[in-house]
Amino acid sequence: MARLKSQMDMEYVPTHLPSAAELADLIDVDGLPDRLLMLDPCAGEGDALKTLEAAILNKRETEGALDCEARSETYGVELDRNRARAARKKLDNLAQADFFNMLISDGFNILFLNPPYDYDPDYRRLEHRFLLKAAPLLNFGGLLVFIVPRHELRVSADFLARNFSELRIWQPQGNPDAERFNQIFLTARRYAGGHPSGAADAKRKILEFVEDSGWR
Repeated sequence: MARLKSQMDMEYVPTHLPSAAELADLIDVDGLPDRLLMLDPCAGEGDALKTLEAAILNKRETEGALDCEARSETYGVELDRNRARAARKKLDNLAQADFFNMLISDGFNILFLNPPYDYDPDYRRLEHRFLLKAAPLLNFGGLLVFIVPRHELRVSADFLARNFSELRIWQPQGNPDAERFNQIFLTARRYAGGHPSGAADAKRKILEFVEDSGWR
């Protein structure tokens, strides 16, 4: 989910659920482990992560990649009490807390991150601060889903290029947030062992996309 004005007024705009479901089309389900541990640090009411989970499991079943050992478990963090109460009914595990004050063990296969869209005095953008905090919780080879306004991707370009590979950027059609806020969906795999050899080229492509929507 995203809070699209400021943290103070706690404006809440949930992730566009059809777009969350369509994310499964970008994911190589054969490359995922049988046991999926999925984390949303900004869970809202839990609908986005639950929708993505269902879409992935459905794709696995359709492609014959779902066996008796396969299962998934969802984890969410949400600051707002009312939204946390709603999310607790949908996700397997939910903490009502400030994500930045939590100690969470790593080991997640999928990180779904649609953070608040706001300025941060120390990190330039709050989206980037969430990314820096959440990324180490993802297994090497794990999948990141990062949903941000396109022009704010500039702040995270270097970190993404150095720590992730197989970057793909998608701006879904029919998503009102894509139209209103130039919101994009980025998927990538956490890279193990230093940074990818093509990091400089990946960063260049991200920055080109920020300026020109021609890269997908």
